[in-house]
Amino acid sequence: MLAALVTGYVPPFGQRLAKVFKTSGTADLSRLANLCPRGIPQGSLIHGGLSSLLRHVIFKRRMRSGAGGELIMEFERQFAEWASRLALPDHTSFMGFSYSSLELMEKEREAGRFVVVIQIDAAEFHQKLVLEEAKLWPNYAGVGIEFPKEYFERARREWALADLILVNSTWTRQMLVGEGVPENKIETIPLAYSPPAADTPAPREEKVELSVLWLGNVALGKGIQYLVEAARLLVGEPVRFTVAGQLHVSKQAVKAAPGNMIFVGPIPSASVAAFLDRGDVFVFPTLSDGFGITQIEAMAHGLPVITTPNCGEVVEHGVTGYIIEPRNPHALANAIHLFSRNRDLLRTMASRCVCAAKSFGPEVFGVKLRDILVGRSHGTTGAIASLRPAT
Repeated sequence: MLAALVTGYVPPFGQRLAKVFKTSGTADLSRLANLCPRGIPQGSLIHGGLSSLLRHVIFKRRMRSGAGGELIMEFERQFAEWASRLALPDHTSFMGFSYSSLELMEKEREAGRFVVVIQIDAAEFHQKLVLEEAKLWPNYAGVGIEFPKEYFERARREWALADLILVNSTWTRQMLVGEGVPENKIETIPLAYSPPAADTPAPREEKVELSVLWLGNVALGKGIQYLVEAARLLVGEPVRFTVAGQLHVSKQAVKAAPGNMIFVGPIPSASVAAFLDRGDVFVFPTLSDGFGITQIEAMAHGLPVITTPNCGEVVEHGVTGYIIEPRNPHALANAIHLFSRNRDLLRTMASRCVCAAKSFGPEVFGVKLRDILVGRSHGTTGAIASLRPAT
């Protein structure tokens, strides 16, 4: 069904060199290698070439130097304007990602095509929630990105233009309905993940201490403050917490964490599998997430997941982990303690997790996506021009 995949840039090297970069152990090179599209015919790939790659490198450097949401908004606007000037192949439907599709969606709507936008998060509600948390936890705040009102206005204009809005979770759907989006304009489809081939979890060394893992941005919106408090409640118990990911909270907060918790910073994608294989339980106490694909990744490696309802529906409560209410360190500590004192429960759930992760494969996603698009566009089965931002 794919007529074209439009992306801001593609690294100017092939899959062989990409593989070398992935295993380099260097985070920047590994991330760059992951942007090489696999399995897409070259004739269907439209990208910005070397000039777009250089713009992306400059963008990343400016972000690391402390630039904020205005820069991201400008970067995505420039991408959408560039894409709107392209001569795309024949197609009947268009699909774009939120915040980076507005100008192209306007063009597609004028041409009378079926227009879809994928809303990747809970939009302005998410930012309001994080700002509220920053007031509650002032010692954590100070390094997050705040987006201007215009950024979210772009999303609202995209919602108005779209025939269909795809979201990845019931949580995002509820937030959009709260923003006034008609519920019958929204469809929910979980993200896809290609799990490892193994049908059983990797054997784990029997340890006295329960190894609890966090993987992803260390941010207020992800609930790191409540994990720290849960760890504090479990001081003296045979539990150790390892937090991996880019810091988006203050160093003061990290220094104040209890002694049973260590922060290891970002890890290259090539090292993620080994990192997960060393753990027993995965925690994802998010306050707001469009989906949270790390949940599936952890389950694919045999780790039960403790999460909240404010993300994609991945965990089956009591079967592949536990779903707890957000902002509740006591509930989080209690769920962790259940695994600490019952290792048989841990092993039983591990096998179920590996099996459950396979239900999120690309084939399942493809069938759901096709059915939604064909059904919503009144039986149209033409090509889809898909848009992916260079972010």
